Amino acid sequence: MLRAITGSSVRPEWGSTLTGADRLALTPAISVDQLGTLCDQLIEAYGSTAYRKRFAWIDNLAVVRDPDLRASLDDELVTRLRDPDLSKVQLAAPDPVDWELATGYRYSVESRNGELHQELDLKDYLRAVTNRRGEPPTIDRVRSDRVQVVGAAAERPLQQWSVYRTMVFDLEKAGMTYALTDGNWYEIKQFFAESITAQVAEIDESDLIFPDAHLAEREDAYVLRAAPEMTVSNGIAVEAMDKKLAFAQGAATGVEVCDLLSELGHFVHVKKGNESATLSHLFAQGAVSAELFLSDPQFRASARVHVNGTPCDTDDLFPLTVQRDHVTVIYAVVNPRAGSLAETLPFFSRVNLANAAKRLRSLGCRVQQKHISQV
Repeated sequence: MLRAITGSSVRPEWGSTLTGADRLALTPAISVDQLGTLCDQLIEAYGSTAYRKRFAWIDNLAVVRDPDLRASLDDELVTRLRDPDLSKVQLAAPDPVDWELATGYRYSVESRNGELHQELDLKDYLRAVTNRRGEPPTIDRVRSDRVQVVGAAAERPLQQWSVYRTMVFDLEKAGMTYALTDGNWYEIKQFFAESITAQVAEIDESDLIFPDAHLAEREDAYVLRAAPEMTVSNGIAVEAMDKKLAFAQGAATGVEVCDLLSELGHFVHVKKGNESATLSHLFAQGAVSAELFLSDPQFRASARVHVNGTPCDTDDLFPLTVQRDHVTVIYAVVNPRAGSLAETLPFFSRVNLANAAKRLRSLGCRVQQKHISQV
């Protein structure tokens, strides 16, 4: 999402560089008595549509700032919270959680002595609110109630957010698509939303067989369990590569090659949940890893060390010169909701996946998707 922009000014009298978002910063060489003229020029430019000649795509989405529209959208959200079918509204941590330190989640309306939650689940929050308050939540309640990340030794929460900020909700209303994420409503042009969903739907479904994930199972534990099970169910060697880094030429830090690697060149990247931040990292990681694997012999050699002595340790998988169409990048997302990624991913995650797939195809890779059920 575009949060601000800096660029060269096309009008020399405004200075050389402009920076802005809600506010505009510029350094023109003018006197005080010229400020009024400058303000008139800026107001006129604000109402201009000349930007569409180069940046028409920016109109595809925008933050909803109209207070009446925001209130109307919040009313729709509360209505959905009171509907028995809660499949359209999800809870997702808006920031990455360090699970080396965290032990689980707690809602502020719950007892400090109660059992922690390993996953964010709207049903758990609504149940806690009803037990505590005796009635479904209002918009004020979801803004004031907190989701807390609890650590084993910490007296205070490691992280916390309002429940409202963790809510992820896509809504079609009056010919527009609206998405609630990270506490903000975004207005999305319908054709753009449909285009993104179509691009994700066009990504081939992987025919590899994946085991179901367990509800309280950590991502790294799932990967370690999945590798031998997939070796048996698919009849090909699959190695766990979680947290195994490879180093490119001249790089000081490593890059995770993938989470699961097959002897046939399947580079599988696995992520649990629907957090936009972690899914964004997943999609970017797949593209960066593939680009390095294709272009850098040292990265391939560094990656090969992790499979030394296994069936994946072959010249076919780690050749001197890679045949690009022999690399298949698979994005596998664990989600309790049934359906394809085009149906289950929040809108902004679909945008990131569509962009990553486009980048990978430009590299000559094959791209596939997989929805992993959670039981």
